[in-house]
Order: sequence, then C-alpha cells, then structure tokens
Amino acid sequence: MLRTLLALLFFAIPLAANAAQPVVVPAYGGVPLGYQQIAMSGAAVALTAPSGTQYAVIIPSTAATWRDDGTNPTSTVGMPIQANAALVYYGNAGLTALRVFGATGTLNVAYYQ
Repeated sequence: MLRTLLALLFFAIPLAANAAQPVVVPAYGGVPLGYQQIAMSGAAVALTAPSGTQYAVIIPSTAATWRDDGTNPTSTVGMPIQANAALVYYGNAGLTALRVFGATGTLNVAYYQ
C-alpha cells in the first residue's frame, strides 16, 4: 500500500509541475501554433502561417505538387507529394511563398514554433 502511494506521488508531482507548460509535439519538438484545412480543387493554394511559425507539417489527402518560390505549381510542374504523405517544411520565409496544387482533396496543415 505504501509502495503504491509513493509511486503515485512520484508520477503525479512531475505532471503537476508541467501543467502550465505548452504542449510539445514529441515527433518534431515544436509548440503547436495552429491548424488549417484547405480544399484543393484544381488551382494552386497558398498557406496562411500564423506569426512565429518555424515549420509546418503538410499532408494532402490526394496526390499534389508544391513549389516554394512563389510560382504556382501544376499537375506536371512542381515537387510531387503522395496522398497522405507528410511534408515537413522548415522556414517561415519559404512558407509564405509555398504553393500547393491538387486536382481534388484536402490539404491539412499544422503549424509549429
């Protein structure tokens, strides 16, 4: 009984101490800033990154192409990304110029600091 009580206290104290800390995504080590879902319908789309974004995790529901030079990609021009594959893009300056093209589907984007 005493051993169980001590074990509970041992694990509860660190949780209480970290309660006010921001949530950190273990896979990438970033602090979440926001989420965006964009419909892709045959035209290039731009992302709207929150202030302070250092990187984004971008996952299209269908195959897509992307460019980060401010030029719109097409179905045949741009860097391909497969459906449901994650593109982890670092750099706020590049995110403002990033464009994604998909004929159909949804683009899911999570932003991190």
